[in-house]
Amino acid sequence: MGFLVNSYILKLNPSLLLEQTTDGWQEAFTDVNRVGQRFVTGSSLIDDTITKVLVRLKIHAGSPSGTITCTIRDSNDIIKLTLGTSSASSLTSSYQDVEYENLDGYKLDDQDKVCIEYPADLSNTIEVGVINSDVLANSSEWYYTSSWNERSTYDMYFKIYGFAA
Repeated sequence: MGFLVNSYILKLNPSLLLEQTTDGWQEAFTDVNRVGQRFVTGSSLIDDTITKVLVRLKIHAGSPSGTITCTIRDSNDIIKLTLGTSSASSLTSSYQDVEYENLDGYKLDDQDKVCIEYPADLSNTIEVGVINSDVLANSSEWYYTSSWNERSTYDMYFKIYGFAA
């Protein structure tokens, strides 16, 4: 993950660990507060250190404002790492790739979710790119209203970067 040089650790550039970028369906944040991709034992990302996530976002309706947050949550729904934030007002009506990066990184564990979080608002909504087929083994898309719900036949559109175990 890095080299010790004069008591400082130099981190190498993170590598692309997993990519799921087939265009497909979308998830609108209307009554949904979070959309996440859960990874379970057998996923190639388990034990890898995640430092950067790219997702595809756009305006769904109205004029969204406020903060979009990218997090990694564990199986108890506790935030283990905030990868970053972006402004909903910077989105357009066309999909754009948005990157979130935190070089502190987090070692992904069984049942962890990489999440996009935005307050539910029926009139001012954003969309997260989601693929309407289950392409990734040992992983699936989940959404949160008042509790987490799995969509086992869907995956998020993303690129995940970091350091392999």
